[in-house]
Amino acid sequence: MWINKTIFPAFTLLAKIFRTMMNPEFESPEMQREYEWMKSERQMHELYQIGIEKILNKEQAESLFENGESCLCCIDEGTDNGLFRVPGSAILLSEEERESLIDRLQAMGIKGVRSHEGCGAAEKYCKDNNITDKSIDEVAIEKAKELAERLHVPYFGHSEKISRPKEFHFARVVYYDGTGQFNQAASKDHLPPGFVVSRRFLHNLDENDQTENQYKPAIDSTKLAIQIALGEHGFGKKITEHKPLLLVGLGDPLDSMFNMDAMRRELQDIVENIAKTDPDIVKRLRIDVANAPTEHTRN
Repeated sequence: MWINKTIFPAFTLLAKIFRTMMNPEFESPEMQREYEWMKSERQMHELYQIGIEKILNKEQAESLFENGESCLCCIDEGTDNGLFRVPGSAILLSEEERESLIDRLQAMGIKGVRSHEGCGAAEKYCKDNNITDKSIDEVAIEKAKELAERLHVPYFGHSEKISRPKEFHFARVVYYDGTGQFNQAASKDHLPPGFVVSRRFLHNLDENDQTENQYKPAIDSTKLAIQIALGEHGFGKKITEHKPLLLVGLGDPLDSMFNMDAMRRELQDIVENIAKTDPDIVKRLRIDVANAPTEHTRN
């Protein structure tokens, strides 16, 4: 059988990927990255084509806002548990931002705090603060324990097993959650993997402040997620104008501060802000928003 030499390498790569999908043992991180990309293609195609609103209108999608663990954890797509999602379990927040978060989490009945292995936010914290005498994991654990003590809740531990490859992030979505109820652990059968930013709890205490300062921690968290997804630690250049990173706003229809229109405005502000310094990145981003089912929003 004659096979054109120009297509043989591509055919060989596809054959390897198919074998990998049938028996996931990876020859290289690149092969695993390609496997994870293809694995998410069906859900991403659906999200691109019909949008988040139609997906949330499906009956089984109600489970996405039910039975989440009242725990603070990272935005990392590999940390499935926890309704309250902040980078590094709030390790990057200023003291003022942390105080505001503590007040809101206590009001919401938080039950515990969790950290995780190989946390990128903890790594950034160590670099920013020139910490060299402790490992990244040691710092992540230490800061999470400190916050748990201030919240008067248990420290739930340091997750050593996360549901993504340790070598890279496979998030193709950033979920910008205005409901405070989005349960990523329940989303795997319905939505592609993504970072989760708990917008509901990330704003300052001055309700009269209508500027971006009001939700700066949410802006910073979202920008960090975008940076990771589009960089070498994420899918990077595989995310394009034709297959963009989705910024999905999840709104609370009963609260004008957090409904889908508010989430859209804030995400548009974030994208416009990014465009000022890096207009090319904006071409690889797309915003999509919807309100959560009414019975599954915060009071």
